[in-house]
Amino acid sequence: RYAINNLRLAIASLPAEDQAQAVAPLQQVGALVNGFFAQPTAETFKLAVEHALQLFTALKGWLLSASPVEVQPNSLVGQPASAPDVSASLSGGILKAAVQLDDGHRMPLLGFGTWQLIGNQAYEATLTALRAGYRHLDTAQAYMNELEVGRAIKDSGVPRTEMFLATKISDPGEYRSLKARFDSQLAALGVDYLDLYMLHSPADRESMEAAWRSMEA
Repeated sequence: RYAINNLRLAIASLPAEDQAQAVAPLQQVGALVNGFFAQPTAETFKLAVEHALQLFTALKGWLLSASPVEVQPNSLVGQPASAPDVSASLSGGILKAAVQLDDGHRMPLLGFGTWQLIGNQAYEATLTALRAGYRHLDTAQAYMNELEVGRAIKDSGVPRTEMFLATKISDPGEYRSLKARFDSQLAALGVDYLDLYMLHSPADRESMEAAWRSMEA
């Protein structure tokens, strides 16, 4: 998905006549990748990988010779964070080390990431991490384990107020309807707020603006 989104941005920088040749196969691969995330089976995975391989093989020469694409930061949405004198507190050991964020919240410096943890493995690993003292958890829509992470949070007995919980919206196709995805992620995690919510993948400017404004609302 990351590769497809980055390729989409690169193709968007081409002249219109060159874009036309790549848009249809790119959209097809994007649909197959989304199909895999909607129904993760061996068959949908095989289809997505085979078509993605064909696309990247066909574009290999151009990708190797093309100049880097410069993406301009969007100055129209959001406000840049200020850069105050921030120092991390290391008292109490590495698991309790934290940094004071610009909004006054404290973020544990050592986090437990859940990428590639699926099903009961995600549940058991997250529960073990919380019992070992981790208080910063990171997941994402694309990891497909928010339900299991949520179960581990509930079963751990650790108060929600002691945790720093981060997740991400991964599908750029949902950026324009971010609120619905956000609500479903809260429900899966079994919480009523997040400490950090991120856009996981690049998208077109309009979609990212729409997502950002939803996050600010």
